[in-house]
Amino acid sequence: MIQWMKMDMVKTDWKMYLLGFGLLNMIIVSCGWLLLHAINPADMKLMYPIFPSYRFVYEWIITASKFGTTIFEAVLLVGIILNEYKNKTILILFQYPYPRWKLLLSKILLIGLLAFTFFSCTTVVSFIGFMTMNTFDAMIDEPITSLLSVHLLLEIMIQGLGTVAIGFIPLFFGMIHKSVKTTWITSTLLAVLIHLPINAPNERMIYGTKPILYIPLAIAGIMVTVHFIYQANNRDVS
Repeated sequence: MIQWMKMDMVKTDWKMYLLGFGLLNMIIVSCGWLLLHAINPADMKLMYPIFPSYRFVYEWIITASKFGTTIFEAVLLVGIILNEYKNKTILILFQYPYPRWKLLLSKILLIGLLAFTFFSCTTVVSFIGFMTMNTFDAMIDEPITSLLSVHLLLEIMIQGLGTVAIGFIPLFFGMIHKSVKTTWITSTLLAVLIHLPINAPNERMIYGTKPILYIPLAIAGIMVTVHFIYQANNRDVS
């Protein structure tokens, strides 16, 4: 299975992904910094009592990272799975004396691993970038130790895993007609409706999704991957 994952990684255009990663981090840091400068703190505190603080910055970065990761995961779904079906190259892979479900599971695991890595690195790099800018033009004067904790690390991992699971939902709609466009549209709508804080304030946080909705969606994403592997393993490719 690891060998199949390595093969997919070799075929991946990493230059495009690295460019997207760099641009996303620049946008997150720049928009967050402009947000702190452009808005009157007294007005912002009406919606977010924690403004300005490192906790607010962290929540902003997490929210933006979830949005970006969902779009990035759609790119992976299209490149690693949808295009294989659309171009019928998946038929060549299925001719190998290797269980279909293992081959497809390797693709799912690779996408999940890359998406989780993208989320984690975006969160860390963006926060470091923001802290660096704050040393030159201090907008937040609280000690950074007020944010660092084991609980925070666990929260980032849970947020990342949940985001990755939800990001598999577009696979269900994209595979109906092997449509790349449908996958893109579903992913974009999902990112906007689920991850953006359109219903803020949300329990004094800027997260766009409450756990009562986030957890079922993550479970739905996992069920989509199971359904995809089961269907592909038991039906001929059309």
